[in-house]
This record gives sequence, C-alpha cells and structure tokens, in this order.
Amino acid sequence: MANESTVLNVNAKGAIVLIGIKGAGKSTVGNMLLGAYTENNVKEEFEIHDDDDTSKISHKAEIDIEIKNNKYKLIDAPGMPSLESWTNIKDLLKKFESIYGVHAYLLVYAGTRFTPANKHHINSVINDLGKDRLIIVFTKQSKDATEKREIMEKNFNEDFKRILRSIDERWVVAPNLDIFGNSEDGKKVIEKNMEKLKDFIDKIKPQPKTCWSWWGWKYLFAVTGVTTVIIVVVVLFILNVRRNSSTNNSLPSS
Repeated sequence: MANESTVLNVNAKGAIVLIGIKGAGKSTVGNMLLGAYTENNVKEEFEIHDDDDTSKISHKAEIDIEIKNNKYKLIDAPGMPSLESWTNIKDLLKKFESIYGVHAYLLVYAGTRFTPANKHHINSVINDLGKDRLIIVFTKQSKDATEKREIMEKNFNEDFKRILRSIDERWVVAPNLDIFGNSEDGKKVIEKNMEKLKDFIDKIKPQPKTCWSWWGWKYLFAVTGVTTVIIVVVVLFILNVRRNSSTNNSLPSS
C-alpha cells in the first residue's frame, strides 16, 4: 500500500504531476502507475473524482511512489474543466514546483482527436512547463491501439507527430479498464504499458536543484527588470530637472 505521508523522503527526486482535462482519466492513470490494481480491476489509491476546484487538494491527491529505486511524490492535480482553464491550473503547478521540485509532468490526453484548440493547449503546456520533462499519456483507446504502438501512431496527424517528436516520443497508452480491467491478460497489458511509462520517467534528466524554483527565478527577473526601468526613468527625470535648472540659472537677469 502506498504511503500517503506529505513529507518527501530525503532521497526523493521530486514530484510526478498528473495534469489534464477533467474526465480524461488522471486518477486512473495514477492508480495504474502505483500498481494499485488487482486481477479484476484497479483499486482507488487515488479517489476518482470530478473536483475542479484548484484551491482544494485532497490528502489522497499526493502519494509516495518508488520507480527504479528512486522515490517521488505522485500528485494528482485537479482536472481542468476545459482547455481554456490551463491558465488557472498554472498557479497551482507553481506551488508544486516550489514545494517539491517537479521531475516529470504526465499530460493525460483522452482520444486522438487533434483540433486547433488541442494543438494550442498542448503547445501552451510545453511552452510553460518545458518539453524535457513532459510525457503524454493517452487514454480511452481501442484494444489494438493500446497493445501495439504502431497502430496508435497511425491515428496521429502531422501536427501531432511534430509535437511528439519535440518531446522525444515520450508517450504511452494507459489501458482502458472497460477492455483490460477484468482479466489476467488485461492485467499483463496494464503492467507492460505502465512499465514503459516508468522507463520514460526514469530517463528524464533531473532538474538542477537550486534554492529557488524556475518559477521563482522567472518572477525575480521580472521584478528586477521592472525595478531597473523605474530607476532609469527616475534618474533621467532628475538629470533633466537639474539640466533645466542649470540652464535657467545661467540666463542673464532682465
């Protein structure tokens, strides 16, 4: 059984954060990754819920996990109500960055329909979080697409293929429990695909450890830049006042 302690082990490498649209299957993917399933189905280490309130995180949403002898904090972030709500979830991810340091983001993506809105959303995720630690986990796929990677690849259009290449083809299919959740053979498929996901996580290079998170440095640079501009404006204003004063003093009196 997974340990629900909110304190990371001193040897922990950071957090693995599940993100995605509400209903995409984040909690189920988390349960599969934890190995918290029986022969017949997946047990709920993570509660399956539709809570999209990013201000409230259940104590069940953070669980310790060990992958390839490395300890992480597995976090099931609240599901986004829509693609447009990505901006709201970013503030919560900043907290994860500063508290834990994030090793990997698992973007859970239901289906393979790739609209302009989907493309914009994934590009926004990559731009904000970086491509070096992003893994896409597809859910709700057919039996053949789940078992054979080459069949799944046929579903991708060229735009999607370019995005997957940009993250070094780090993607995997999480088995659909309606298809794979009721047999010993299904359990083997779940284990195989989750092992592939663990390999991707393990091969991600650890982020440099600093006293501040990337978000913290970004904020510092922004504040420093604004402060510098203000100082320059004030100095120029003072110099201009002094120059005008000097000019007025040098004029002959009438």
